[in-house]
Amino acid sequence: MNNYNLPPTYLNNNDTVLRAALYIRVSTAEQAMHGYSIEAQKEYLTAYAKEHKMRIVGVYADEGKSASKLLYKRKELLRMIDDMEAGKIDVILFKDITRWSRNTSHYHKIQDRIDAAGGYWVAVQQPYLETKTPTGRFQVTVMLGNAQLEAEQTSERIKFVNASRIPKGGVPYGARSCPFGYTVEEVDGVKRMVKDKTEEHMVNAFFEHFQATGSLRGSVRFLAETYGFKLQETSARRLMRNTLYKGEFKGVQGYCEPYITPEQFDSITRLLEKRSYTSNTNTGNHVYIFSSLARCAECGSTLYVFRSNPRNGKNYIYYRCKNYTMYKRCTHSKGILESKLEKWLLENIEDEMNKYMQAVEVESKPQPDAAKKRKSIERKIKNLRELYIDGDIDKAEYMRRKEEYQTQLAALPEVKQRDTKHIEEFLNSDWRALYEGLEPIEKRVFWRSILESITIDNSQNITPNFF
Repeated sequence: MNNYNLPPTYLNNNDTVLRAALYIRVSTAEQAMHGYSIEAQKEYLTAYAKEHKMRIVGVYADEGKSASKLLYKRKELLRMIDDMEAGKIDVILFKDITRWSRNTSHYHKIQDRIDAAGGYWVAVQQPYLETKTPTGRFQVTVMLGNAQLEAEQTSERIKFVNASRIPKGGVPYGARSCPFGYTVEEVDGVKRMVKDKTEEHMVNAFFEHFQATGSLRGSVRFLAETYGFKLQETSARRLMRNTLYKGEFKGVQGYCEPYITPEQFDSITRLLEKRSYTSNTNTGNHVYIFSSLARCAECGSTLYVFRSNPRNGKNYIYYRCKNYTMYKRCTHSKGILESKLEKWLLENIEDEMNKYMQAVEVESKPQPDAAKKRKSIERKIKNLRELYIDGDIDKAEYMRRKEEYQTQLAALPEVKQRDTKHIEEFLNSDWRALYEGLEPIEKRVFWRSILESITIDNSQNITPNFF
């Protein structure tokens, strides 16, 4: 039998010493359960290479990586393939097919690159699995399908176990996978997620700082400067959107002890959706109260901050439409003073809130006629289904009439449900006394907690928009 797909140097000279790369992969679970350590695999593959007179040119180890995970996470595997394409490797050695791939799609993507580079691989513990011969390739296809099936079945079993464990407070993973501020301990014979006493004070301080300032970047910096704990902004944003911190996991309320209330969680989520934490919120030491909140009623763009030259010892802060001042693409030519906007809101916010509450109440009331029509159409769809099942109409007729009914349903007005609890709490509070004692940065957080945006037109008519 002729050699298949061997490197050109090997085809031309059978005495050429093959350059071998050792590939090692182990997931955290496998290492704990089966002892598939990095060192053990390395020793096994090294012995094979020496026995077959191969020269080892590199060791590539993906530790803590599952064979079913996305390829970009297996960085050592990809680095090894890059080196093979660069002509540095002739053959790849690994322990068995499960070290290589459990996903047929991933396998073919990598194999295409290996074939194009003129290399091949061998599963040392399963020597009949290799890509040097047609027979070996056939065996690989069969084994790989079995490996993927096993991986998928294992995944389904884990999901089933977790589905029954999580509602009871059980933890589906180990302490290393817990988010910042949590760990795993055994409570009443069951492993549960609890607060990490060594990190609890830092998490509390982090949330308190963000709620006080509304600044994500500032809160990350505060954590680093105060406790020496470094956190990336993207990780911090993901952390604050994690429902575990309000005690919820996969829809299970009271899953673990919370750091914040559900109301605080919702407030933080709203703050994160705004651009109050971006670099253009502040310039130098100045804090602009309505930055990213004020918007142009004409074109919808966010108004930018303009500071006038000092007059009479004062700086005047304006909000202006950039589409007019810079691009002349909008008719909104006038700026509005921050002090004027603030004064208007303080004088009118309660009236505007009451108007909003009345509008929501009207929207939330179901229209009797629409409700009756909806029930009637839903009944017709149910009857239509029974006619089709009984064989009184064919499938084409069933689909045609069903589509007609669904179109009629879609045309009916929907009842809008809006949560106005935060507005009711605001109206019942002594918010004026609170506001008078706030610093500018606290005022910025104050308005963002109740307003989605503030639209201003060229006549300086102001419209607050609530969540």
